[in-house]
Amino acid sequence: MDEPGGDLGEGSQHEAPLVQSGVGDDEPGHIANLLAEEEDVHVDRPRAVPLRAHPPHLTLGGEARLEERLGPDLSAWRWGDLHHVVFAGPLAAFPGLGEIFAAGIVGRGGDDDTLDQGAFEPERRYDAVVIASWRQIQDLSDPDASTGTHTTGQSGHPGSPAWRDLIPLWSAGERHPLPLSREAVERVSATSTTLVPR
Repeated sequence: MDEPGGDLGEGSQHEAPLVQSGVGDDEPGHIANLLAEEEDVHVDRPRAVPLRAHPPHLTLGGEARLEERLGPDLSAWRWGDLHHVVFAGPLAAFPGLGEIFAAGIVGRGGDDDTLDQGAFEPERRYDAVVIASWRQIQDLSDPDASTGTHTTGQSGHPGSPAWRDLIPLWSAGERHPLPLSREAVERVSATSTTLVPR
């Protein structure tokens, strides 16, 4: 299976070159260092910081690799074109099984520090390794009006229509009804399973 962003984490780092950067840099302690300066700090003011303080994609040759992947027009670059959530089980790595055990690849925003968590490992690739797998809004004034969703689908069986049917809902940040009372559950249920003791 293709690994989006798999080769972008490599490159040599240099001490001297500078790049323009905002307060949201990945350098540990960057904001604390800015606040310790005597001059005023403005969030919207670009700052020059040594290249070594940045992830490997901003090293020598990194911009060329990004241009190869995203095109020459920087204004058209989108984080979700590099940063993907790959829904695939371990069996998808075996030849011939990818189509069966890979539920899909979704371009996403977010990183370690956003509400819509999408943590990644820049030294390896840009695929998300931590995501919000379950989202829920519980309405305490009307429990039957609660909503939620998870990443792929209700079924764990790749042959089921409910195996990956929630991916579009999850990737759009939307939710499905999550009622609590028996009557409300029965109104929105598509199927039911009855367990009978032997």
